[in-house]
Amino acid sequence: MDIVLGRLGVRPLQALARGVASGRSGLRFVAVLVVTPCAVEAQAVTREEVDSALAAYVTRYQDYQTTKLASDELAGMWEGLNAQLQQAREREDESEESRLLPEIQDLAEEREGAGAELRRVEELWRETGNHLIQTVVHYQLALSDRLETVDEGARNDILRELEAMSDVRRGVEEQMGPREPLVVPTMPAIIRALPERTPTDLRRKAASYRDFADQLDRYLVEVDEEIARLRTDQQRENQMQAFLRDPLGIRRVPVRTGDGGSGAGGADTTEVDLTGPTLEQQIGNLLQTRELIVDERDRALAEADELDRRAGGGP
Repeated sequence: MDIVLGRLGVRPLQALARGVASGRSGLRFVAVLVVTPCAVEAQAVTREEVDSALAAYVTRYQDYQTTKLASDELAGMWEGLNAQLQQAREREDESEESRLLPEIQDLAEEREGAGAELRRVEELWRETGNHLIQTVVHYQLALSDRLETVDEGARNDILRELEAMSDVRRGVEEQMGPREPLVVPTMPAIIRALPERTPTDLRRKAASYRDFADQLDRYLVEVDEEIARLRTDQQRENQMQAFLRDPLGIRRVPVRTGDGGSGAGGADTTEVDLTGPTLEQQIGNLLQTRELIVDERDRALAEADELDRRAGGGP
């Protein structure tokens, strides 16, 4: 496929279309140990929706690149002025020091504003990227549903389309970098240390516990979204595993002959990823994490209710 999302060419949608039409092999399927389909309902996602999400992603990424370049330039200027200031102090050049200090102060404020803008633009880029990945996942799921109901020619077209979508998804995921590990937030020690001398103290501390519980609820939303994404992936890959084997368990798809092409039919073989946990294991780990978060949230709310009771205000 001609699209390289690591750099994002100026015409990614056209490149994506060329990749679909070319029939080049490169689709990877990860073997799933569990063959029972997950209870995930496929969304009615069309190719046009994928193209629209990709176009939005390209725009956001280009905005991020432009904003980051401007922020980096300001940071470089600020560091350069500070180096000059250090040299002036070493020379005991008070005149140069007096000239540089206001410039550094002004640039520091500008740099701080640029940093805030970069964080805002980066968040929008990543949100758009996550939306694109989710759109691609559901589109692939819809494509997989059709494999058993079409003739051989249409089936090869679907496999090439799945290949193109896998390329898009991998490119975006690589560009956005590895996901930050999900770590269960723990009760901040500062909340536990708050005073409890008066009813006002008790109610203030109860409010802090509830704020922490709200934080955990927001975190639960992220965990649930990730679980849903993985379950959709699992359902799609289960479908592919069912399609890639006939009733006797023999592979339907021929072995790829090399990097330049594939065997008869132009489709790829299944590749087993042994470098990381399976989707089933990832989902299981997230479900355990979810239980820990719920337990921590419930403890925080129980603490808040008890403090309100002691303050005389009820839960």
